[in-house]
Amino acid sequence: MHVIVTCECCGRRHSLARPVDRPQVLHLICHGCERCLRVEVSARDMRRDVPLGAAR
Repeated sequence: MHVIVTCECCGRRHSLARPVDRPQVLHLICHGCERCLRVEVSARDMRRDVPLGAAR
């Protein structure tokens, strides 16, 4: 799963450099305002992820 996060403070979008293959909680630092971003990837999020070109 490819993760893209938008900072709620400054609006800057971040793309996680590594793939996420299981539900987990991640902490990132925003490169715009240097705030800590908490990203929670749930099992439900993992089920909703559909690769490009796949049938929906």
